[in-house]
Amino acid sequence: MVKGILITCYLVFILCLTALTQHNIGHLNNYKPAEEPQSRLPDMGAANLIPATAQTKAECDYIDYSGGNAAYYFTVSGNPDLGFYDYYNMRFTTYLSAGFGYNAYCSLTTVWVGVYPPAFVGEPDLDIIIWDDDNFGYPYNELARITISFDELPTSIAYVGADISSFDLTYFTGEEFHIGVTTGNATPDAAVALLADDGASGTGRHSFWAEEWIQYPTDHNFLIGVEWCYCEEIPDSDGDGVGNDIDNCRKDYNPDQTDSDGDGIGEACDYLCGDANGDSACNVGDVVYMVSYVFRGGPSPVPPEAGDANGDGALNIGDGVFTVNYVFKNGQSPCCPPYVSLIEDLLWCKNFEKGISSDSIPANQDCLFWDYDGQSVLNIHHKNAGFNCCPLEQFAELVDFSNNIIVIEEDEILEGGDGCFCLCLFNIDYSVKRLPPGEYTIRIVGMYLNDNPPLEFMVNLTESPSDGSFCVMRSHYPWW
Repeated sequence: MVKGILITCYLVFILCLTALTQHNIGHLNNYKPAEEPQSRLPDMGAANLIPATAQTKAECDYIDYSGGNAAYYFTVSGNPDLGFYDYYNMRFTTYLSAGFGYNAYCSLTTVWVGVYPPAFVGEPDLDIIIWDDDNFGYPYNELARITISFDELPTSIAYVGADISSFDLTYFTGEEFHIGVTTGNATPDAAVALLADDGASGTGRHSFWAEEWIQYPTDHNFLIGVEWCYCEEIPDSDGDGVGNDIDNCRKDYNPDQTDSDGDGIGEACDYLCGDANGDSACNVGDVVYMVSYVFRGGPSPVPPEAGDANGDGALNIGDGVFTVNYVFKNGQSPCCPPYVSLIEDLLWCKNFEKGISSDSIPANQDCLFWDYDGQSVLNIHHKNAGFNCCPLEQFAELVDFSNNIIVIEEDEILEGGDGCFCLCLFNIDYSVKRLPPGEYTIRIVGMYLNDNPPLEFMVNLTESPSDGSFCVMRSHYPWW
């Protein structure tokens, strides 16, 4: 048994050694003449190797985790007959761009890859690939690919650039994506040499493909960099330093984002229904406050919705009477109008090709998917919502709640005020909160419907969790 274990360990060691040998990692000093050492010299830093244009373009930022410090190379090859290809990759995280106060989204424009032509095999092309992240730190879906032919590659150690602006890849602060390389004409007699640093200041961001994405034991950073430009700030309607994309009170100043009850609504805009005077209780004081407001021109409830005790969308003496019945006659508790909160707005077009959907919803359908928690929260997922191609912000607002009809209007703020000269389809998610069980008509008034009717359907929300969907066919632009 012991002998068997020793044999197994020896075989594992040989396999690992073989795998590392196949990846052919060579130190630059081993392949350069002694009189022209190219690695680990004081002047081999970013200023010498990273192109100056990658760091000095106006309105752009540049990330390269290697710092441009070349010390090793990795051969990138493949064998199409065996279905084997090398892929070497770096994971990128967008950071807070200079000059932006809290959050921004930026477009990827140029990728830079450091190569070492003296170690090329044959006449390889270079493929540069961009993937999204699988939420585990490794590549997932391929988003873009560019091939640089052998004739366009440098003949000495250098970065080679590729314009990727046509792919419209846009990322928010903190989002992750991957950039990797392979050889475009992968054959046993063609391989490119990808530069890497010395692994002394690893970031845990590199990976390569060996039937799955794995990391080399030495934490090298490959010389792969990316520029992103034309960054746009996320709007901050209340000026509290928290962008509208994550602000739990978009219209009320609340930089601390306090949300004591965890309902997704910040304290600054959350309120006790019927608490007109803001003392965190619903009592006779609120009746007096409403009488003063309605008949004597006193101050309005803050927020106004807090005073709408009967939930009819208006502030009048009826709210005072409703509160009197609740306080003194054990009547129905105040029932303020629902509150619409944006869950997520995806500020990029869905990637449709003519006649092919990018998800399960065909491009000619306008759909709502909903789910209710059985208590007070209705989540709405609008699939294929029509908006301008260049929205700075998308949002949804409750514009009417009467007779159990909930009317929500979708709207947008456009880049530069005018946006782009095109429309496209997006997914947008939002929730309706403080909505008790009952039968309702939901009407979603979207953008660019022309004379077509809005999405409208009836739901019976019970005290048990439920869900459903509703779709209509549309045949005008941007639906096809």
